[in-house]
Amino acid sequence: MFELSNELKYRAMRRKVHEDKYSIIGVEIKNRRMNNLQTLEALSQDVCSVSYLCKVEQNKIEPNKAFLRELCSRLELSDDKVDYLFELRDVLIEMIHAYIIGDVSFIDMCCEHGSGFENYRFKIMVMINNIAKCDFDLAYDNMMNLMPLLSNMGNFDLAIFSLFSAITLYYRFSFKEALDSLMYLDEFDICDDVKVLKGVMIFKLHFALNKSDTPYWYDKAKILLFEHGYYNMIDELKYALCLYYIKNDCVDTFELVKNRITNRIDRNSLTGINAVMNDNNLTGLLNYSDNELNLYAKTLKMVINDPKSISDFLANKPNYYVIGFDYVLLEYLAFESYKDRLDYIFKVGLPNAYACGDDYLKRYFIREVARMPIHIRKNRAIVKAFILAYGKDFSLVDAEVFKYDDEEDKIY
Repeated sequence: MFELSNELKYRAMRRKVHEDKYSIIGVEIKNRRMNNLQTLEALSQDVCSVSYLCKVEQNKIEPNKAFLRELCSRLELSDDKVDYLFELRDVLIEMIHAYIIGDVSFIDMCCEHGSGFENYRFKIMVMINNIAKCDFDLAYDNMMNLMPLLSNMGNFDLAIFSLFSAITLYYRFSFKEALDSLMYLDEFDICDDVKVLKGVMIFKLHFALNKSDTPYWYDKAKILLFEHGYYNMIDELKYALCLYYIKNDCVDTFELVKNRITNRIDRNSLTGINAVMNDNNLTGLLNYSDNELNLYAKTLKMVINDPKSISDFLANKPNYYVIGFDYVLLEYLAFESYKDRLDYIFKVGLPNAYACGDDYLKRYFIREVARMPIHIRKNRAIVKAFILAYGKDFSLVDAEVFKYDDEEDKIY
């Protein structure tokens, strides 16, 4: 995502790009003309000069409305479609509000109304629609298809594209790249809902990376939500903050924040997750019935009860685990032998923790290695875990087979 952050930085350093309601019209005309394999001469014939059409496509002049209607008609754009093109800026702002409150049907309706458009603004709308429907692979494809168009985008569209690129990357676990996509956005004239969503995403990304300033970004996001009346999202932020305190053994603060969450199911879930992750107390979660737990806690309970069920989880991976502990922990807990667990820690767990910069995962897996009943070379295994966690030269430690006491090789 270097290209995106670089473009944002470049725009932030230069004066504001001129944008008006006709800018996207020129983009749409040019894209449709090129997709139809029409030349400038063919489209402009008997309507306007070639140089005039060229200036319209490049947004250098405000087009004559009679000429514009005729050009659009030749490109099979109805009057309704042309009118909708003029409204796309406001529609995009309304879609961001709908995304925050979870109104997927409105977002879908906006995209259906604009079906057939070729401009980058509508393509950003389609990307938002795919994110709202939790189709993050398709949203990622949308994002990559839009990347070559960065330099053509106005500041308004570039800012929104950057925000939803960060959301897409967040759900694909590319947390550092997602943060890069949010850099320099404060230098742009962004609407209030973009500011709100940006604040929430920065907090979520700091939580996902287990950064020490996560509580600071929680406070900033909470203030934005209060200021703009999005009270429905505050409990979600509190829930994530509680998980942060669980990760970092802040028991008293965890209890304080947890007790301020209004949703009883989330409070129960946090209590159970804390018991499993910090105290290794499985009954703290198993004592709750399924209808007293949220989706993440139910999945954790399922994995503990039936480790083989993790395969079903991975086949239909839900999206809620992003706001829980990293799913690699669920995979790890599904293994029933220390040998399989150690192999997973070295091949998946610690490399993942290193890539994400997640200190909690690093500490968790190092502690797991340290407590395993390895017969010989246990110190060597712990050293290898530290090397994997903190990015030293991996070749310093051989990937040799460790031996176990078969009598003690039991977990549950």
